[in-house]
Amino acid sequence: MSTTTKLEADAAREISRSDGESCAAASTDGPAHSLADLVEQGFARVKDTHERMSHLLEEASETFNQAFMAASRSSNEFRMQMIEMMQANMRAGLDASRQLATAKSPSEFAEISAHQTRRHLETMTVQAQELSKITDKVVKSAASSIRAISEKSRLAGC
Repeated sequence: MSTTTKLEADAAREISRSDGESCAAASTDGPAHSLADLVEQGFARVKDTHERMSHLLEEASETFNQAFMAASRSSNEFRMQMIEMMQANMRAGLDASRQLATAKSPSEFAEISAHQTRRHLETMTVQAQELSKITDKVVKSAASSIRAISEKSRLAGC
């Protein structure tokens, strides 16, 4: 077997492995498939794969950008909610201090204190639930974006 024929057979085997064809089918086509044709086919496949991967990476980049923008908006919403909660808690604390300052007896002081403590715990529970909802929204948004990227890459065969 000459060197050129051996090179053609080796190239045919490599291309058929990457394309899923049997090695025997590619090497038995004989002189019709020259080395240049096989190399050209290989380059065409590489170019096609490169284009598909480039398109997939562009889509993934855009999806990640959207996910981060959504997370940023939700983060701002979270911060604003925290500020509102802190203001409400400060007002409640000042109101409780005023009420305690006007207590006329130790029993009235204890009653006001217990009432304010109960109200404060109820408020904290509601606030924690509100913050939890915002956090869930951020996580679900990011997860759905990542799932979309994963699904696109799976469908693209990557």
